[in-house]
Amino acid sequence: RKLVAGKDTHLTHGPQPTDLCTATMTSAAQRVAAFLTGKIQAGGELADAWTRLEDLYSRRLWHQITVELESVFVHPSLSPNGLSEVYENFLKDFEDRINQLALVKLCLAVAAQKPGVSLMLAVEKELVPL
Repeated sequence: RKLVAGKDTHLTHGPQPTDLCTATMTSAAQRVAAFLTGKIQAGGELADAWTRLEDLYSRRLWHQITVELESVFVHPSLSPNGLSEVYENFLKDFEDRINQLALVKLCLAVAAQKPGVSLMLAVEKELVPL
């Protein structure tokens, strides 16, 4: 620290590690918020579920999100591409915070909708870090 004219200043060069973490978390949270807002505004049969998921996500209630996602994933109005979209834009953000068995079940549902993809290969790719 440096004292300049009675003011305490930091001598730093570049972003601090905590700044980078906050920026990453903020951008991920913004991406998730934009995804959920788009789903809510699109309306449809799942609009209430997306609203609940948005509320649960803002309160970081991972178990409750998992339970809600399990019902969304089996809803007939969610297209096969919708499963993959939910995974990529929402679930992937917090997959390390939910029950791993529930995560595998959700990932299997996503993988089952991808033509020509082995279920085991898809699960291994998503769950086993390289």
